[in-house]
Amino acid sequence: MEFEFHPGQSALQKMKNVKALQDAWSLDHPDARLLEVSTKSPEDTGRRLSPFNLTRTLYSLKKEFPVENIVQGSKVLEQGGPYYDLLGTDPLSAKQDPRTTGKLEAYSLEGELYPASPDFLFYTWIYAMAVLENNLQRVLLDADAFSDIEFAGSDGNCQARACAITKSLLTQSRLKKNMTFEEFSRLFLVSDLDEVKLTPKKDFHVGPNPKKTVFSVGDWLMHPAIGQGQVMKKTPRDYTIMFRVSGPRTLRKDVVETKCSRL
Repeated sequence: MEFEFHPGQSALQKMKNVKALQDAWSLDHPDARLLEVSTKSPEDTGRRLSPFNLTRTLYSLKKEFPVENIVQGSKVLEQGGPYYDLLGTDPLSAKQDPRTTGKLEAYSLEGELYPASPDFLFYTWIYAMAVLENNLQRVLLDADAFSDIEFAGSDGNCQARACAITKSLLTQSRLKKNMTFEEFSRLFLVSDLDEVKLTPKKDFHVGPNPKKTVFSVGDWLMHPAIGQGQVMKKTPRDYTIMFRVSGPRTLRKDVVETKCSRL
């Protein structure tokens, strides 16, 4: 399908491109509805489905975060990661953070590791569960197709594709709230050949080898699931840590000293 492209990176130019794309779509599909799912969508429901606005609860932190922040902050790359501090920034800054570029090896979220391949799977799982958590199923079911004017081909994550996959699974009644990654991955079978499986955790190494690290009051540390924090109090049994994202937490001494790394 061809449409008139308006060059430029301004919001106005992108909105012009959305309209041009939708007009071209309507000529070929007069009875179908194309929903733009980005911050440049002319429809409120489309803007709500942008990963910048769509949120999912991380139960370990008891807070909601934009899908974009969760995905970017969970990346484990050759040179480092995950970068949980990105949970506390705005979605655009998280997406543009230079640390999130490079060869992707895995995703790490709430203490679990997830495979980077197929490249769409982790993102679509996070996105689909966010749609269900926010009760936006009907928005997807009422649309016939989805577009994402912001999508760059070099980025494997595309919310339009995630919407299409989620809608397909909804029409087949195969989705439920709070599905685990393992449950979600089992939905993706290709004949009898390919079944998506979690790569064993031992195949990935995040950070230094496990060892005991003793911290003092005032030290900054990185918790593998909670992110960056500063030691505020220490007793013979536990540490009280002020985390950047979730606030103060009291954790057992052995957990902190074996799982956290010094910053």
